[in-house]
Amino acid sequence: MTLLHPWVLLFATAALLPVAGLLAVERRANAVRRAIGEPSPPHGAAILRALCLIAVPALLAVAAAEPVAEQTRRRTEKAGVEAYAVFDTSGSMAASSRPGARSRLERAKRLALELRRSVPGVRIGIASMTDRLLPTLFPTGSDSVFAATVAESVGIERPPPTVLAERASSLDSLGNLADGNFFTARRRLAVVFTDGESAPPTQAVATKLQKAHIGVLFVHTWRSGERIYIGTSPDPNYTADSSSARTLERASTLIGARVFGESDFPAVVSAARRDLSPPATAKAVPIHEGARTPLAQWFVLVSLLPLSALAVRGSGRFERLAGVHRLPRIATRRPLDSGVDDARAARIQTAETAAVDEAERNRLASGV
Repeated sequence: MTLLHPWVLLFATAALLPVAGLLAVERRANAVRRAIGEPSPPHGAAILRALCLIAVPALLAVAAAEPVAEQTRRRTEKAGVEAYAVFDTSGSMAASSRPGARSRLERAKRLALELRRSVPGVRIGIASMTDRLLPTLFPTGSDSVFAATVAESVGIERPPPTVLAERASSLDSLGNLADGNFFTARRRLAVVFTDGESAPPTQAVATKLQKAHIGVLFVHTWRSGERIYIGTSPDPNYTADSSSARTLERASTLIGARVFGESDFPAVVSAARRDLSPPATAKAVPIHEGARTPLAQWFVLVSLLPLSALAVRGSGRFERLAGVHRLPRIATRRPLDSGVDDARAARIQTAETAAVDEAERNRLASGV
């Protein structure tokens, strides 16, 4: 177990205050017992109360220090191959078949997660594309990191395009894959999830991709009749472009890519596996990956046990937990001054009896 903020344990010293108060109360109670002649009870209950008073702030301090259980897992990565999942994040990717249905981008994200699971051991990164292409995650073999980045960092117009235009995405931005130091491996692949409602690439970009040996797979994330909905109303300024499939076909011919429909995703996985098979000379690389499991909530739950024991103290159940039985109070009081002799005590008793007799005679004489 590791504490992320160990300095927070200093707050556990707050337990000293209630313990000091308990000691003072017990000392005073023992003094009173001695004065009235009542024997002191066993120390089990006091010790249990002290332990509970120490345990509650100590456990809460450990919880505040954020304890985690660290585990190291071993996984194997294929050497010499890398890929990117490129998401078109332009505004048209928000289109869906009806209000509340999955948008094009949401469907693309689900397909990317399926692709990640289908090619284990391959380092895959994430990039967002509008009129520019920016990396969101550099290639990694961690499924959890990939999934978290897709869920939290990929969204419509994140980042936004640099200029306002009717078509905010451009396939020319794929050229950044060739000259932006995206890859470190020799065998490279980009799986582009796009609706195809983009400006086509130029010959210069196609040449750059071919020289950099970057294979491209287009996944056409598009359905006929989709609209962008604002609440439950369609945006009157948007209509699905039926020529998007032809745009991707022309782009694939120009740069030597392949186009797949989103319903034909098994073919995408098969093509990716072929393109990402490591070179014969490449060897698998063992990677040690750490994982952390938070434990704070368990310490908070355990702290309820001593807190509950303190809460039942007044009902007597607390003492029974410690194996202590309450002693009955002694009805007779011990003389305050044990040094008084018997003769003096007899004189005092005689004087008291005489006073009572005289009071009785006076009452009879007065006829009361």
